[in-house]
Amino acid sequence: MGRRGLFVISLVLPAATAPLATGCGEDTIIVHIVSDSGTDTEDTSDAGAPDGSDDAGDEDAGPSCSADCVLPNPSDFGLPLLLWVGPAGQAPTCPLLAPVREPGDFFADLVVPGGGCPSCSCKPSTASCAPPAVMTAHAALCSGESAVDTSFDPPPAWDGSCSADNAIPAQAQCPPGSGTPCVQSLTIGAMAKVDEKCEPDLLPDPKITEFVAPSWGRVGVACQGYTDPPFAGCGPGAICVPESEPGSGFRHCVKREGDHACPDEGYTDKLLFYAGYEDKRGCSACACDAPEGGVCTATVSVFKDGACTDPLFLGVPAGSNGAPCYDIIATGQPLGSKSISNVTYYPGTCQATGGEVEGSVESVGPATFCCLPEEN
Repeated sequence: MGRRGLFVISLVLPAATAPLATGCGEDTIIVHIVSDSGTDTEDTSDAGAPDGSDDAGDEDAGPSCSADCVLPNPSDFGLPLLLWVGPAGQAPTCPLLAPVREPGDFFADLVVPGGGCPSCSCKPSTASCAPPAVMTAHAALCSGESAVDTSFDPPPAWDGSCSADNAIPAQAQCPPGSGTPCVQSLTIGAMAKVDEKCEPDLLPDPKITEFVAPSWGRVGVACQGYTDPPFAGCGPGAICVPESEPGSGFRHCVKREGDHACPDEGYTDKLLFYAGYEDKRGCSACACDAPEGGVCTATVSVFKDGACTDPLFLGVPAGSNGAPCYDIIATGQPLGSKSISNVTYYPGTCQATGGEVEGSVESVGPATFCCLPEEN
C-alpha cells in the first residue's frame, strides 16, 4: 500500500488576501491532514526542503503484497489458485481470501464396485426321442462273428408304430443254401436325441441387475481470489496471490485442462482430476453349453407276423446310449414286424455361461493441477 503523511500546499496570495495568512508568513497557507497515526500535524515550513531541494521526504517504495508471493504460472497454465484435496464428503467452502470457486467439480480415485450381473444357471435339458433307424439280423449269436448281416430296418422317419418293412422270412439261410440261419441275433440301433438343449434359468426376475454407481475417493476444491494490489507487490519473479492459511489444507497450484506433464521446477507436484465418468458396463447374455447326461429310452417288440400280433420277443430295452444285441435261440425264426413303445427322455444338465461384466467405467474430462511442493 502507498504511504500517508504530511502534505504542505504553498500558495502565493495577492496582497488583498494576505491577511488570511496572518502570522504564518506572507506567502504560505497551512493545510492540516490526518497522518498514518490518526493525528493532525502542522507544517509551517516553506515549500521545498530546508536545503532548498525538491525532495520532501523518502521516495515511495511502491505497493507491497498483503498475501502470499509465489512463482508466476507457466505460460500454458492458468493463474495460481488455491486447491484443497481430500475425501469426498469433506470438501470445505472456499476461504475468505479466495471466495470464487472454480466452476465444475474435480474428482480422483474412481471406485468401481464389483458384481452387478445375474448369476446364470440353466434349466434341465429338453429333447425329443427318435426310434432306432437301424435293426440288423446276424447269421451268428451276439458273441460270435457273423458272416452275413441282413437288414430289418424300419421305414425312414419311423414313428415307432407297427412296421413290416424289410421282413425276413422263416428258415432264411445266409448265404442261401448254406444251412446257416440268417436270424440268430438282432441288433437294435441307438435312438436319437432330437433338439436336445438347455434354456437359461432367469427366474424369478429375468432383468439384468442394476450396477451399483461408482464413487470417488477424493475430490478437489479450487478457489480463486484477489489480492490488494492484484498480483503485484512481490518484486521480480513472483506474483501476489491469496494467502494459503496454515492448517486449511489449501495449496498453491496452477491448472490446465487435459492430462499434461508438470514443469520440472516450481509447480512440480502433479494431481490429475476428472470432471466425471462414463459407465459403459453391461452383462453378457446368459447361455447354456451342450447338454450332458440326457438319455432316451424305449422298449422294442419284434413279431413273427407282419401285423404285430405274434410276438417273437416283447419289450426289450433300447436307448440312445448304445445299440444292444439280443440272441434269438430258436433257429429259423422269421422277423415279420416291429414296434416301439414307452419312449422317454431323461433330462441332462448344462453348464451355464454368460452373466459376466462387459465394458468398463471410464473417467472423463481430465484436468491437470500442478502444485508447489508441500513443506515438510
